[in-house]
Amino acid sequence: MLAKLEALEAAEASRTAEAAVTLALKAGKITPAQKPWAESYALSDPSGFADFVAQAPQVVPIGKFDFGSDTQALKADAGLDEATRQVSQQMGISAETISKYGKE
Repeated sequence: MLAKLEALEAAEASRTAEAAVTLALKAGKITPAQKPWAESYALSDPSGFADFVAQAPQVVPIGKFDFGSDTQALKADAGLDEATRQVSQQMGISAETISKYGKE
């Protein structure tokens, strides 16, 4: 019975930590690259992680970028490598512009 209780408590702690990390990601308080660290921190010290999130500035802009149809246009152009697609998408440069001016 004690083992079941400990397993349930561990599962609840894990869910709580995961939820806290998800909220921090959605609020832009941590980057996706920080997720493993944040999960470990939230699991080992939930109140410390909560304090960190409360005091941390927003480091990831949330909802400020809309790549919309440019994303589809860049994916359609098979001549671009993945890095070029991502940079172009972030800079708002169309596939047509890259095709026209991006050649060596």
